[in-house]
Amino acid sequence: MIRPLILSVALLALTACGGLDKARQMPQEEIAAMSDEDVCGYLSTFAYKGRLPEAWQNEATRRGLNRCIDEGIKKRAVDTKIDRDKPILCPQGQSTQDSRCW
Repeated sequence: MIRPLILSVALLALTACGGLDKARQMPQEEIAAMSDEDVCGYLSTFAYKGRLPEAWQNEATRRGLNRCIDEGIKKRAVDTKIDRDKPILCPQGQSTQDSRCW
């Protein structure tokens, strides 16, 4: 339970701060200097978004962090399923009594 929460918080932090675009441009040497935890967070986020830069893929392979990519893909699949399961009649941007729309 804690692990998905950490992933969600990391995802929000990375995208909210605009660090994702900067991270996309990082050279391999700069990525290599980062901790496994930080690299894993970025890998998960890139995988969730669906666009994994080659330098980051190379680093995932080098460090054996492909599980981080898998976590991002799984998180995206869960979120997509939740979105698909919401009734079509859920009003966008409006409150409703139907808990399936929350």
